[in-house]
Amino acid sequence: MLGSAFLPHLGIQTDEALFIAGVYQADTVYYKIHILGHSIPMMISSYNGTLKSLLYAGLFRIFTPSAVSTRLPVQLMGALTVWLFFLLLRRISGRWSAAAGALLLATDTIFILTDTFDWGPVAIQHLMLVGAMLSLYRYYETGKLTDLFWGFLMLGLGMWDKALFIWSLTGIAIAALATFPRTLIRLARPKPVGVALLAFLLGALPLVKFNWRTKGETFRSNAAWSTANLWPKLLMAKGTAQGAFLFGYMVREDDPAETPPAPVDLPAKAAEHLSGWFGHPRTNLMLPALAGALLLTPLLLRARTRAPRTMLFAAVALVVTWLAMALNPNTGGSVHHIVLLWPLPHLLVAVAFGEAAQKFGRPGKAALATMLALVVGSNLLVTNEYYRMLRRNGGSVIWSDAVYPLSDFLRRVPSTQVMPIDWGFFDSLRLLNAGKLPLRGGVDPLNKPVLNAHDRENVRKWLDTSDTIFIDHTRATEQFPGVSEHLQEVAQAAGFRRESLGVIPDGHGRAIYEVFRYIHP
Repeated sequence: MLGSAFLPHLGIQTDEALFIAGVYQADTVYYKIHILGHSIPMMISSYNGTLKSLLYAGLFRIFTPSAVSTRLPVQLMGALTVWLFFLLLRRISGRWSAAAGALLLATDTIFILTDTFDWGPVAIQHLMLVGAMLSLYRYYETGKLTDLFWGFLMLGLGMWDKALFIWSLTGIAIAALATFPRTLIRLARPKPVGVALLAFLLGALPLVKFNWRTKGETFRSNAAWSTANLWPKLLMAKGTAQGAFLFGYMVREDDPAETPPAPVDLPAKAAEHLSGWFGHPRTNLMLPALAGALLLTPLLLRARTRAPRTMLFAAVALVVTWLAMALNPNTGGSVHHIVLLWPLPHLLVAVAFGEAAQKFGRPGKAALATMLALVVGSNLLVTNEYYRMLRRNGGSVIWSDAVYPLSDFLRRVPSTQVMPIDWGFFDSLRLLNAGKLPLRGGVDPLNKPVLNAHDRENVRKWLDTSDTIFIDHTRATEQFPGVSEHLQEVAQAAGFRRESLGVIPDGHGRAIYEVFRYIHP
């Protein structure tokens, strides 16, 4: 419900639509297999699989591609993740912890936004991680090999979905070894190990096959090690936990040069008033809750509860998973990476306060209720602040709702090829037009600092193709500054004249895109 408030107000960002390459024009994907004359896409990139693409290939046979049909399925995955998290916590720590964990996760602003817009992608990663943890804990309780199979199948599917899942896999594996070594040794018999290995390989089979064919390209291309920038990455983790680091990236900050429109409907007015009453909050109280959980640990140890060992598991998994992403020079510095740590922080807090509620009677229940009131309340206020700023200022350039009128405009313009020359909307247009626009990538080589003779020759071929339509961000919103100038230089040298076909504004009247073509006199 919270995520649905945002659905109609943000444009589709190109990374949110990245999976569409495996649905339409699938011959362009990174790796595919051929079965009975049919091409089946397996990998969108060296580390991104097509699990989500194949799910949506079925969905888009029934539903027209749109913002709602793209976002609602992953939003439901997020809701299912909350439910599985509740079931997991209820098994390992009781109903108080389960209720607390579900409330904390379901109201977490970053979780809501990332699992609604899924530009990481992260929704399947969250679902596979929590689902696997639940199944493996059921196996520990029951000894049923079917639970073991499903758990490791989900871990394998998580790896195929996105190989960065190895961070979470490493985190929970080392945490289990550190926390429950005797249990693992007891369970590590030949038959269960064989079932686990078979299930994991079955889930990750496309990724395994791709790396077999390419001699480990996933890991050769992406594995690296560096201790540089650890402090900024730690600050990114802190800000993400507080819910603060999507301001400006997803929703526009206030611009002193603009006069925002007055709120016209009840939700926008309510968001403005609520934000004003509480001083426009931009951070939640999750970090104080984590500190409170740690302060409860000595009491929980003295009371001989299960909480400290479970909390140790969550803490070790959290630290190891973060280090796995932070020690790679190219990862760990973005919200969509940090959120893959979820729901480990919520597990730690929920178990500590939930066990206290069960063990210490009224004082424990009072502590749990106070923590939930403060943290859940702060989560809701931060989410409200994002909503207020979205309705007040609109989305940022890469999330601009101008992509919808742009898509409608391009359907009405005859063209043999449509060439976006700037980053940020190629896959968005492919999704919104169900792969029917004759799209062709035009960012490379125009984004190079200097074009060589070969680059200029390639650009000249675009110009020589009749009815070619070009799309760029306006000068003020360009993501790769200079691409338009490079195209103009080549065109002028060849005697072409630029003709503007239209400027596309967003819902607040700002010029975001320009559509144009070149005419030879």
